[in-house]
Amino acid sequence: MAGVREQLHRQRETALQLLNRIPGLSCVTPNGAFYLFPDVSALLGKSYAGQRLDSVDVLAEMLLEHAHIAVVPGSAFGSARHVRISYAIPVADITTGLASLSDFVEALS
Repeated sequence: MAGVREQLHRQRETALQLLNRIPGLSCVTPNGAFYLFPDVSALLGKSYAGQRLDSVDVLAEMLLEHAHIAVVPGSAFGSARHVRISYAIPVADITTGLASLSDFVEALS
């Protein structure tokens, strides 16, 4: 069990570090589970490929379609400012996914 905890801790730290480097995003360290809940409100109102990001629901759809990453819109949890991201995946996949998220954010206008 200690090995699993250490692995999840490493995955969480990697995800937090990479996520907090993305301009406009912020995330507090969660106390439990294996999800991050970053505030993405700074991205709302911006556009990607001519489509305006009016809500976290639209953002989640656009991330899936264009960045090929799946997040759950915070609206499913009562927040219009957040998305939920799981870090219970291999570190290599975390790194790849958050690089895609960073590229997507950089392309916003």
